[in-house]
Amino acid sequence: MSMFDVIRNNPRVSQVILVILTLPFAVFGLDAYFASSPGDREVAKVGHLKITAQQFDTALRDAQQRLRGQFGGESSAQLTELVNSAAFRTSVMEDLVRRSLLVQYAQDERLVTLPENLRQLIAAEPAFQQDGRFSQQLYVQRLAQLGQTPVQFETSQAVNMRLQQAIDTVSDSAFVPLSLAEEVLGAQLEKRTVNVRRFAPADFESKVTLDDAAVKATYDENPQRFEIRARLKAQYVVLDESALREQVKVSDEDIAQYYETNRASFTDQPAGRRVRHILIAAGDGADAKTQAREQAQALLEELKQSPERFAQMAKEKSADASTAQQGGELGWLTLNGGGLDATFIHAAFALQTPNELSNIVETAAGFHILQLQETRAETYRPLAEVREEIAETLRQQEAVRAYANADEQFSNLVYEHPDSLDPVAKQFGLKVQESDWLDRDAAPAPFDSAQLRAAVFDADAVKGGNNTEAIEIARGVEVAARVLQYEPARVPEFDEVKAQIEKQMRQDAAARMAREAGEALLAQLQKGEAADTKWPPAQTLERANEEAEPLPQEAISAVFSANAQTLPTYVGAALEGGGYGVFRIEKVERPEVTEDDPRLAALRRAYRSALAAQEVEAFLSALRTRYPVEIQPDVLQPTGAGAADEG
Repeated sequence: MSMFDVIRNNPRVSQVILVILTLPFAVFGLDAYFASSPGDREVAKVGHLKITAQQFDTALRDAQQRLRGQFGGESSAQLTELVNSAAFRTSVMEDLVRRSLLVQYAQDERLVTLPENLRQLIAAEPAFQQDGRFSQQLYVQRLAQLGQTPVQFETSQAVNMRLQQAIDTVSDSAFVPLSLAEEVLGAQLEKRTVNVRRFAPADFESKVTLDDAAVKATYDENPQRFEIRARLKAQYVVLDESALREQVKVSDEDIAQYYETNRASFTDQPAGRRVRHILIAAGDGADAKTQAREQAQALLEELKQSPERFAQMAKEKSADASTAQQGGELGWLTLNGGGLDATFIHAAFALQTPNELSNIVETAAGFHILQLQETRAETYRPLAEVREEIAETLRQQEAVRAYANADEQFSNLVYEHPDSLDPVAKQFGLKVQESDWLDRDAAPAPFDSAQLRAAVFDADAVKGGNNTEAIEIARGVEVAARVLQYEPARVPEFDEVKAQIEKQMRQDAAARMAREAGEALLAQLQKGEAADTKWPPAQTLERANEEAEPLPQEAISAVFSANAQTLPTYVGAALEGGGYGVFRIEKVERPEVTEDDPRLAALRRAYRSALAAQEVEAFLSALRTRYPVEIQPDVLQPTGAGAADEG
């Protein structure tokens, strides 16, 4: 398992310390991440560690980006509301709090990371291996791509290992006996053959009689229960960046010019140099450095006489242990360097002829001698292959510009003509659309945006008859609306809802009669009394396939939890639509489970993970007592528009 995935995929801790590898780290010390900057507002405190507004904002932004990434980078009103909600902010704060708890526990318990263990962990990471072996060169390159130095990465991994130790102190104790797993697996695989006698409310509705006085009394008890909520119909216009993109026309000349100007973006294979190198490491101090340079110069002179001996000399002389045994082979280098010293890269690309030697190249690692093995010219994807890609890029760029230019004007026109959407629609060629009846709490797009619903139900829009302001409901999508028709909340008269009340009372009474009839039959059968009932054909239910069974979960649970030592046996349970079912269990099949059944091992792992997660949760709860947690309530408040009052 990759080091980058170990915590995310570790079933013991994935739900507990998910943020360990995703939060940024400072370079020095366990608590360096939590070091506050001067003037940075404290938003939470965990024991002696402070969580600042800047740290929370960084973690929140990272979490929002990760969530959006899971949706392909797309934005929507629902997703925007989610990432700005109090629940989302609370979850991010909870991650920071848990990390702080573990950091302090690791400090107080003096948990340490042995250098050898850290080296083994890094060396085993496939991303840092070449031909199955750790490569120092590749290690530096990969970290540079992530924007980290070896010191930063190794410090963060040492912290992670200590926090993992803290988790392991409790999660490793979770144990699931084999006998328990066998019993659970056997139960999961069990099948039961049943007959079902159904009692449907519809069969009893004709027997229900309603008293007019009872119907009126139901209304009089609580008329507010029948309140018709405020609702409205609205006009609206949508300024959509994606719609603007479809209107953009791109010429062949535009595409060709973009291709020539941005040819580097369509590189199929970058220019490269395949080189060997020999490293002469420089020790501390000026004398050691001078001695190393002289040694490198002497070796260069020797190689000039016998360049074919370069690989052998690399094996004997090079201080780069990761490449020496391969004759100093570095593979293909490109101009971006992949994190290598710029001087080194420039020296490599200055070589033009195979077997050509460089002059002495000085880097932080010491003194290098390079030998060119092979060159590779840069190649590009042909225009025909990337034509549509360029056209889409140009359309998107023009749409972004058009949307940016239109954004302010759109808002201004909506504001300057508060009594109509026609001017803004005419200016941008937009269609004025009309909604159906809208509810304050839920509505179809674009009114699925809580901010837009709040604006259209606001008194200024309802009573003043004005346009709402232009509201961005998703990235690149703005909406302005106005109220077309409004009906305030009201309590209807009895005659308006009488039929509704009667229907509900009749359904309730029929469901009650169906249940009573079913329970009466069940009581007879459970007493062993003869019952005049016709059972439909039997069906087999599988516990392991409960979701596919055509019965509600309550009924499935009743069937499989029934004592089946003596058959037939009978149980009852509620069915869909207010019905009731009496189940006659005729047969029980439970397959034999052997110790080598792979499902048994998987089940034990799953149960062990569940137990470990419970123990870790209990552990973190205990740490909250040991290290008191204080959180400023305002930091958890959602961003964006709040709800408007009912009116």
